[in-house]
Amino acid sequence: MIGNRSNLRTYGSISLFVVALTILGLYLRFWIMNEGSIAYKDDHGSVAINWLLPLAYLGDSRAQWLVGCAFEHQLDPSEENRKNANYWFNRAGKLPSSLNGSLVADESRVKFFKRECGEL
Repeated sequence: MIGNRSNLRTYGSISLFVVALTILGLYLRFWIMNEGSIAYKDDHGSVAINWLLPLAYLGDSRAQWLVGCAFEHQLDPSEENRKNANYWFNRAGKLPSSLNGSLVADESRVKFFKRECGEL
């Protein structure tokens, strides 16, 4: 009988630890996303990328999309930054198939990205 109470305490402690760790992880994700979004809105693209890349690599589609937007709009317009933007847009699953993997005319890209990235 005493052994059973000891096991219950151990399992209760482990469960409490798992719940606390989950809550901490969710808070940390929210905090990182918030800091990255603020940096993006303040036109600090490289800061936003630094904040959001860990979440983007973990598969967070909003972070992937914001990283793509930062590469596209807030860093120097270069072929490498466009490729990085396309990579993250593809990872986020938000790039229409008509634009997928290819660099199309600037006019259509500008319209698309203004609509999707302009007002967050």
